[in-house]
Amino acid sequence: MPAYTLWSYLLGYVIIKIKGVRVEEFINSACSSGLYLWDIRKIKRGFLVAKMRADRFYLVRPLARHCDCKVEIDKKLGLPFLLKCIWRRKMFFMGTLIAVTLIYVLSTHIWFIQVEGIERLNPTRIEEVFRDYGVFPGVPKSKVDLRGLERTLVKEIPGIAWAGGKIRGSVLNLQIVEKIFPEEDEEISKELIANKAGLIEKIIVFSGKALVTHGSAVDKGEILIEGITDEKGTLIKPRGLIKGRIWYNARGAVELIQNYRENTGRSVRTHHINFKEKSLKIGRKEVPFAEYDTIEEKRSISLFGITFPITIITTTYNEIRDRSIRLTYEEARCMALRKAFEEIICNLSDDFELVEMHVEYQGMHGAREVITAEVYIETLEDIGVYSNIKEEVISAR
Repeated sequence: MPAYTLWSYLLGYVIIKIKGVRVEEFINSACSSGLYLWDIRKIKRGFLVAKMRADRFYLVRPLARHCDCKVEIDKKLGLPFLLKCIWRRKMFFMGTLIAVTLIYVLSTHIWFIQVEGIERLNPTRIEEVFRDYGVFPGVPKSKVDLRGLERTLVKEIPGIAWAGGKIRGSVLNLQIVEKIFPEEDEEISKELIANKAGLIEKIIVFSGKALVTHGSAVDKGEILIEGITDEKGTLIKPRGLIKGRIWYNARGAVELIQNYRENTGRSVRTHHINFKEKSLKIGRKEVPFAEYDTIEEKRSISLFGITFPITIITTTYNEIRDRSIRLTYEEARCMALRKAFEEIICNLSDDFELVEMHVEYQGMHGAREVITAEVYIETLEDIGVYSNIKEEVISAR
């Protein structure tokens, strides 16, 4: 039957409704007459739905009259009816076809070019390289060789260290990484010095002469590696890696009874209108609170862009009161430890390695109950820095 169904779709078929008392007799008469009905469904007593070829529907009506049945077309389906529908709305379908075709054609081209990562380079020079390589808004995607464009950018522009491109839809996104050139400094010192006091744990000399060894104790500002002069009398800049053990200790103290001030929520406002040297106060003359915070807001009067010499000052008085709270011992210990850590952290290097840490807690009782935290930390840090002739400290890295 699939072949017949396909053939019926090509020629067109209809869904018919059959109503009457003798619908079964109608179906038998149709089959006896050579009319092929399929997908016959009984909706209710005396009501059937079936499908048949559209070009043979004219043979149904005589049979229906003979069986006292009523037959009507419910739907017309198939290729001929579809083409007829399209022809009636040909302008709509033509517009849809043109729009779909246009969208497809536009999607095969690059219309936007985005370049990211430019800080010091000249964008105009990058645009010139794009044009010379044949990349511009409107170029077909098939004609863009991304890998070749990346190599050309790196080759033609010395300031580019790496370039990577991606095409997303109609957008070409190019990511650029600029080269970082070392800054020239003619006044770099002849020596590497210690920026912190500590114990030398590791020293690797790349150039110059080391004045300390593993295990040496050094003070802040002590020379670690000094520069040397070659046979031509040219100073060779000292370079090296110096790791040192550094010790820190800090103490944080917190009282168990914490006093603070809170806003009660009560407030009053007063207004002053100042005109030149004269002032008019509106509102309370006295503040009804024993303790309060003050917020002052000033506004000038202007109309049609003209500012008048009149100033309105609104003062808000918020009542405050002193409160106190007793911390638990655990809360006080945490706060004391945080204070001690904050004091140490501001002195640590960015690349420090923690070697050892020790914390001691103490309690003091008397007029004030105080919890203290004593923190001892040992770290491993890079302590070598350059010192120039002007005694400025420059990072060795």
